[in-house]
Amino acid sequence: MSPYTIKLLLDDGPSTAKSDLSDWTIDHVDGKPILFYYDKCYVPQDLPIRRELVSRYHDAPTAGHPGELETYNTLRVHYWWPGMRTFVKNYVKGCAYCQQFKINRHPTRPALLPIPGPTSTRPFAHLSMDFITDLPPVWGLDSILSVVDHGLTKGIILIPCSKTGATADTTATMILDNVFKRFGLPDKILSNRGPQFASKMFQELMKKLGIQTALSTVYHPQTDGTTEHFNQEIEAYLSIYCTSHPEDWVDALPTVEFTHNNRRHSDRKHTPFELMMGVNPLVIPLTHEYMKHPSVEERLGGLINMREEALATHEFACQRMLQRITSNFEPFKLGQKVWLEARNLKAIYNKKITPKREGSFKITTVLSPLTYSLNFLPTWRIHNAFHALLLTPYTENEVHGPNYTRLPVELTEQEEEEWEVESSDIENVVMAINITCYGKDTR
Repeated sequence: MSPYTIKLLLDDGPSTAKSDLSDWTIDHVDGKPILFYYDKCYVPQDLPIRRELVSRYHDAPTAGHPGELETYNTLRVHYWWPGMRTFVKNYVKGCAYCQQFKINRHPTRPALLPIPGPTSTRPFAHLSMDFITDLPPVWGLDSILSVVDHGLTKGIILIPCSKTGATADTTATMILDNVFKRFGLPDKILSNRGPQFASKMFQELMKKLGIQTALSTVYHPQTDGTTEHFNQEIEAYLSIYCTSHPEDWVDALPTVEFTHNNRRHSDRKHTPFELMMGVNPLVIPLTHEYMKHPSVEERLGGLINMREEALATHEFACQRMLQRITSNFEPFKLGQKVWLEARNLKAIYNKKITPKREGSFKITTVLSPLTYSLNFLPTWRIHNAFHALLLTPYTENEVHGPNYTRLPVELTEQEEEEWEVESSDIENVVMAINITCYGKDTR
């Protein structure tokens, strides 16, 4: 017994049973006795009765699905039972309509999981790609394929192209003509789930060439944050220098690429040009003669040291990111039911009168601590792997009882087109690359 309780008993003494019973009264309604506690109707320990009573003050159109506190304050005016506040809290927590239609004030916020950096000191061994689309049409070109050296130099290669003409075949050709001829085949390519990258042809071609591909989850551009950030810088540059003549954006791309690669990035002490070639190209004529002429051995040794330092800096940035952003997120489990955020889904609803989430869906595969596959409708022609940021736990408890959720709506958007080719065609493409670049037939 706490000292405070002992003090109360010594000062006031224990209450008598008679005074306790004075808090209770019995009234007769329609000839039946009803028990009241402090003029509030006492509800006996009967789950269906208590559930039905809370439902009238929460689910009815005149109630409007209020929150936990509002429901409790309205109910407590006329009714009482022990533990009523906890009962109301669990009932509202288990309401599927509140889970699906209300704004989630406490969304899922898992900790960041940085992408492991490359181990190779070869530039563009690990690269990421994305498209900047819907630019002013010039000579049939309206897009840019942005290729980024993901972990080593942070350099970029900008390739003008057409949005409608950027198929899996032409994308592979652009990589061959602009990346392969400078740095050879990459070890890994990181990209979003655009049809050019997710098509079976592109995936099979990369597999035959020994290139690992990593596709982001649906509606999660943060996976390739480096490329997304660089794309914003490219768009800002074009906006500054091409506003008066938007049709000049194609001519400005070489300067954009040069400017980016001649600038230090992300805590690195050296520019992409230095990490690729060992020196910075001259931008503006000097007023004095530059006299430094290192030997070949010194230059090669310094280049390797700079690249190893850049890789170490990348790993340091990943660790700093992990320490800066913490989370108490608990990973979802196999078979658990979740809601899927509907903000990216194109449905038949009015954008103002629409559910905030669709579901519930069961997790069929745990792909990683932050990525999960769902068993949604087969008519939803989108990829079924989602990041944890887009998922919310589905709650169903004994207090509220079973939920009869509405079926998920049909989506209006169509699946992105995919290009399929026969395996023999893939073999011919690989053989052509080998003959063209290595002078040998691998058949």
